Amino acid sequence: MKRYLALILSLWVGVAQAQATLACQFREGNGFTWKNAQWQPQRFSPGKPFFLTIGPDNQLEVKSALIAMGEEPEISAEIAEKNKSNPRWVKCFADNEFSKDPSCADPFGRSIIVSLTSLEGAVSHIGGAAQESNKRNGLRVQTFVCQKM
Repeated sequence: MKRYLALILSLWVGVAQAQATLACQFREGNGFTWKNAQWQPQRFSPGKPFFLTIGPDNQLEVKSALIAMGEEPEISAEIAEKNKSNPRWVKCFADNEFSKDPSCADPFGRSIIVSLTSLEGAVSHIGGAAQESNKRNGLRVQTFVCQKM
């Protein structure tokens, strides 16, 4: 019995160690907004600090990625739950053909990428002509820096 308990405990510790939490802070962002029938450069104030959870497969946890992309925590939990049964909501990758860094994107023009080496990343929002009534609400890129917890 002690052997099984030790095995279960070691597996649990291994899983707990395989998951990483990063405490992150935005830097000032840049982008464009649509005003007076033209794109105008704009600076964006840094957003609230946030936490990113990296799973054992080096993928970003959907809920933490959504919060970093600007979603409210309650809504991000709901979307993350829906994402389990409908993976078209948010796509997260441990790596892709362009980068080995974890990233996520949603169908609303938001994305996030973070380097597990430098612990730096960026969130982008592309609102262009995809909005109702051809409104253009902007393009924004905000960089951030993290530290391991």
